Amino acid sequence: MLFRSGRIEGASEDRVLVTGDGLRFAVGPEATIGQMATLLLRPEHLEAAPESPDRSFGVIEARFEQSVFLGASRKFVYHLANGATITAAPTGAGAQALSRVAPGELVRLAYRRDQPHLILRSEEHTSELQSRRNLVCRLLLEKKKKHNIPEDRADTHQHTMT
Repeated sequence: MLFRSGRIEGASEDRVLVTGDGLRFAVGPEATIGQMATLLLRPEHLEAAPESPDRSFGVIEARFEQSVFLGASRKFVYHLANGATITAAPTGAGAQALSRVAPGELVRLAYRRDQPHLILRSEEHTSELQSRRNLVCRLLLEKKKKHNIPEDRADTHQHTMT
């Protein structure tokens, strides 16, 4: 799964999450411009980008590294411009298109703007929760917010990762 944190920027129809290292990910209209967020994108939602994708797609440029066979399916490993590794696990025609790519070749991967899950953040929580080490804490905070769990009940269990 791809995890990237950043700030929502752009116009009303063309919102993007911009990371600290300059990567840009197209997102849907649910986020407010200027808001901090974490994007979660599942590997099976990444496909080979169409020749001329419409506004319903986000496109990521990445360099192909390797293909891994997983029985009846295949996983494709890529590197983003910042060196981060991402994985795509398309099916059908998407997998066939990506299987023709040579290692080291630059490709365009696409996903529908409504597929990534966005965890929206307030400014004060963002800086302290940026690291992967705090992923469980971030997800628990999101769950607490979503379900309106009272503070006294939410604090009864200590959750730490080492």
